[in-house]
Amino acid sequence: MSEFLTIAAKPFRKAMVKKPSYEELEQRIKELEKYALAQRQVERDLRVFKIAVESSINVIGITDLEEKLTYVNDSCVKMWGYNGKDETLGRLLPESTRFTEI
Repeated sequence: MSEFLTIAAKPFRKAMVKKPSYEELEQRIKELEKYALAQRQVERDLRVFKIAVESSINVIGITDLEEKLTYVNDSCVKMWGYNGKDETLGRLLPESTRFTEI
C-alpha cells in the first residue's frame, strides 16, 4: 500500500509539446485556406438553394418527426390561407397533405 502512495504522490509532469516547424505551419495555413474556400462555396450554394426554395411556386414544407411544421415557403402559406409563416410554424401538418403508406 505504501508503494502505491509513493507512486501516486510523484509530481505530475506536463508532456512537452513540440513547436511546429515553419514548413508545418505553412502546410497548416494551406489546409486552412483550402477549407475556407470550400466553406465559402458551400455557403454560396446554400444561399442559392434557399432563394430557389423560398421563391418556388411549388408548395414546400418541412416537418419534424412529430409532423409539426418547422419550415414553409410563401406558396405554402398562400395555399393554406394563412397570413404569414408565423401562423403555420409549429402546427401539425394538415391531414390532407400527409403521405400514406402504400
